[in-house]
Amino acid sequence: MSRFLSALLAGALIGLLLIEGLLRCLPVNSGARMASTDESHPYARYLPHQDYVYSHGWQLANAHRGQTNGLGFTHSLESPQPGGVLVVGDSYIESLMLDDGETLQGRLAEWQPGRVAAISAGANGLADAIRIVEHFAPRLHPATIVLFIEPYDLREIAAPAPAGHNAFALDGERIDIVHAPYVESPYKQQLSQSALFRYAYYNLKLSDWLNRLRAPGNTAPPAVDREAVQIRLLQDAFARLQALAQQHGHRTLLLVDADRQALYQPNTPHAAGSWLPGDRERLLTEASRQGLDIIDMAPVFAADWAQHHARFDWLPADGHWNARAHRLAAAAIRDRLSKADSRP
Repeated sequence: MSRFLSALLAGALIGLLLIEGLLRCLPVNSGARMASTDESHPYARYLPHQDYVYSHGWQLANAHRGQTNGLGFTHSLESPQPGGVLVVGDSYIESLMLDDGETLQGRLAEWQPGRVAAISAGANGLADAIRIVEHFAPRLHPATIVLFIEPYDLREIAAPAPAGHNAFALDGERIDIVHAPYVESPYKQQLSQSALFRYAYYNLKLSDWLNRLRAPGNTAPPAVDREAVQIRLLQDAFARLQALAQQHGHRTLLLVDADRQALYQPNTPHAAGSWLPGDRERLLTEASRQGLDIIDMAPVFAADWAQHHARFDWLPADGHWNARAHRLAAAAIRDRLSKADSRP
């Protein structure tokens, strides 16, 4: 019996070593390492000058290689000239799955060479965007800050902050922004040297699956409470952004994602990743009330879809914007800024 178990364990070990060797030859997602955060640097970023490999799903789709800049961000100048454009967002703007020239900021840089930067990281929300503007507006001196907003920014506007990120905290009538520091686990550093671990963790997202199994049942507040909290937080966020724009002399331009699922399949229920009913309308209403400039990608995408019927993402596998969506968004931003500059 012991000989059988020994042979079984040896066979399993050899099998794992063979899988490890094979995966090391494939573009397994490297999972770029995050830099530590604290109150002096309260925003998510990667380690500077870090090579990374991106791929999506079990099939390693859309594999790309890149390197972070000296600030720990992707697809961005480190020291842009003043008076340009700063793009702030999450993984949509971070765009690990695209080449530099395919991104929104890369397209804008063709129009304004040397004057476009992007400060973005996956899982960023509105609270993160405010912290980024607070930190980088006085350092980079942009003329325009483009703030990208997508469905999860509204879905999770009242959620606790993941490590390395920020969240809104309500205390009666007071609203604060609190930071959850991030310190990389030494165990993760060691385990990430294994291609098999990275494949399971990043490509198969086994950690997300385990978290869902451990998650409690649905404890969401009633829709009326959610709507009221959402409006309060939007009003506070937009008031902060307007105050920062006045303080630092830049223009804030909201870039709002369309409901692409509704565009592709107008008669089907809302799917994961698309806007929840009412969220998008509340966002646009409160932004307009605060006097913010808005680029709504819904009519832009709808016009292009009607003409070409070409997707703006990799759904159903990956909801991130593809190069087509980035190109259309960059054109819309350029058109809006050009018209503003031409006004007497």
